[in-house]
Amino acid sequence: DENFVPTRASEKVENMVKNKNLAIVVGHSGCGKTAIVQHIALKYRKNGWVVKPVDEVEDIKMAYTSGEYIKNKTIFVINDPIGKECLNEILYTTWKKYEQTLTCFLKSVKLILTCRTCIVFDTRVKGLFQDKSNVVVVDDINNKLNHIEKRALLKKYTESEEISEENTIKILENEICFPLLCKMFASNRKHFKDVLQFFMEPIDVLKEEIEIWKISDKEKYCGLVCLVLFNNKLVQNDLHKKNQIFRKCLHLCGIQERLPPVTIMKNLELLEGFFTKKSCDFYQFFHDFVMEVTTFVFGTDFPKEMLRYADTGFILRRVRLESS
Repeated sequence: DENFVPTRASEKVENMVKNKNLAIVVGHSGCGKTAIVQHIALKYRKNGWVVKPVDEVEDIKMAYTSGEYIKNKTIFVINDPIGKECLNEILYTTWKKYEQTLTCFLKSVKLILTCRTCIVFDTRVKGLFQDKSNVVVVDDINNKLNHIEKRALLKKYTESEEISEENTIKILENEICFPLLCKMFASNRKHFKDVLQFFMEPIDVLKEEIEIWKISDKEKYCGLVCLVLFNNKLVQNDLHKKNQIFRKCLHLCGIQERLPPVTIMKNLELLEGFFTKKSCDFYQFFHDFVMEVTTFVFGTDFPKEMLRYADTGFILRRVRLESS
């Protein structure tokens, strides 16, 4: 949170949370909505509120029925409760099941949600999501980062870099994942000598890094492959329980199949903060953007294995047959 830069969007969300008990923060991938929510939640915690990050709507319902909250002093935070890239029918059915309970609960607690734009504005989504007065779209025409805000972000995350004004102006034209790219650059800037290339061609930069690991650092590459085939959630015990898939990963990466799982986990730890992140005791990709590029690199070489083992929902949301 030390690197957080207040913006018009974050101020709107903060005002909404102050005046309402439900705030839905909406935007596309990498636009900074999660950072905004975390920043606000931390401010409330400093002011004596109980902040409860939850993974599923059932967790909120359990807190309500068990009384594990402080009335008018508790704030719940949940990301993507009814789907990530698109509306998840199963998650949405569960949400609707508990929506009446949530409505009652919202009289005495605050709830902040993050959602992708395409989900909140899906015509099938009703109930609490319908009241657009509770919604802030952080990257729409009224709230998206302007050049002043982008410049402040760039300075905060690249303050030790010498970026010419000419390159800065070019970087500020980037409209895609700007907050995410700032954060990623700062976490691993030693690998990126060309700042302009990173901000203007981030996919190519990540692909090049992964392609290098395929040859010169196979254990790091294998860690990313394991994340792909284990559907972006990996603990060491998974590599033992699903030994066949783990051995398949080792084989495809050109590594001896006797390699212990702990070695892979240590390499995922080395990538933490840029390619990976740790939540509780499991590893995930740092962001969907990183997962997409890694899946592309691996899937280009081994499409059959990707289709057999990886999350087919993830693939279906990104692959379209134009003619067949």
